[in-house]
Amino acid sequence: MLNDFRTIFLIHDKRFLHILSRDDILFDYMSIENYKTIRKHRINTLLNKKILSKDCEIKKNKQKWLLKPNSLGKCERIILGKNVSIEKWIQAVDNLKQNFVIQEYIEQKKFFLKSAKNCNIVGTLLCFNDTFYCPGIYRASRKDLVSLSQEGLILYPLVQPDLLIKISNTSGVFFNHKPFLINHECFYQIESFSFKDADLYLSSLLKHGFVLLELKFEDIGSNFLMSLLHSLNMQPRSHGNKDRDYIWEIKPFLAGPSAPRSHTDETFQMHTDASYDINPARYFALQCLRNDRLNGGQNLVVKLQDILNELTQNEIDLLVSVKVKIKIPQEFKRKDMTEDFVLESILYTKFGEILVRYRHDIILNANELCDKYIEALEKFERLINLKENFYTEEPKYLTKTDSLLE
Repeated sequence: MLNDFRTIFLIHDKRFLHILSRDDILFDYMSIENYKTIRKHRINTLLNKKILSKDCEIKKNKQKWLLKPNSLGKCERIILGKNVSIEKWIQAVDNLKQNFVIQEYIEQKKFFLKSAKNCNIVGTLLCFNDTFYCPGIYRASRKDLVSLSQEGLILYPLVQPDLLIKISNTSGVFFNHKPFLINHECFYQIESFSFKDADLYLSSLLKHGFVLLELKFEDIGSNFLMSLLHSLNMQPRSHGNKDRDYIWEIKPFLAGPSAPRSHTDETFQMHTDASYDINPARYFALQCLRNDRLNGGQNLVVKLQDILNELTQNEIDLLVSVKVKIKIPQEFKRKDMTEDFVLESILYTKFGEILVRYRHDIILNANELCDKYIEALEKFERLINLKENFYTEEPKYLTKTDSLLE
């Protein structure tokens, strides 16, 4: 706790905690809401002269109490009821001096550390008024009394912004691009063909919009991916009219001029998948069977919200209200698609949020629209190139694949 200098010596005195245990005092200085919060987290602390009213309880329940000097630190002269006999405990309580307090014992959660097993851990949270800054220094010990003077350890917290972890060094491959940083909740390494953590994957998907799974075993046929989707009650969408064509396999072969772009070595510009669909899929699953050995084929994304923050409300309104002709690629045309294009807007609203469908090369009539719309679209495209970052949820993010080098 970061204190005013005038309170440092007062706060260190354990008798201050007795004040927090006095409801009659707290009611005079705080609201009912604040009192309820304090009551949940305070440690019951009694002064020596208050022992008589609780004499029987304290003596019979030594496991729940400890005796502590008012002003000492480093666990000096603390008597922990659980660690002494009932006779020694009763004697210590009966002979308690005025410079001691009686305090409720809080069982600590145990953690496994590389240097010491099953440690008790205590520490500080750094805050000033209503602002929390970060965790402070923590102490760990295998003993019940956690002190550095009694074979304890000191733990320094590592604070990472937004709990992000670095997955790839994209910044070293592409000029002016950020590295692949994702929230730690979104990255999982899977050792075996098991779905025991499927609920965690789904939670990350719903909370952050994406999840990254690293398989420690081969899955050439995408059997794990498909089984995982079914275990999460997710129904994959068809790409065309063949069986199991919800899997779009990217394989090298001699491609002619009419071949799908994803089957060539061309750079795939920023886009959303299935943008030609009237109701684009909410999520897009991509499985990499083998990395490009020359570091090509990098996947980049941009977060839609970052783009919207840079657009004016008039520009957003134009991109939401004006519909454009979006070509349906022949390889993705299904039997239920009677036209060669759909007439839809690039930005659209669903469940109260703005989503995006966008692939520049299949917009058929962009130049035929009004000047203000063309200006808004060009600004939208410029912002995409400035904001490229990492991959996640499809209608909220636009994705891009760099040229294959191998």
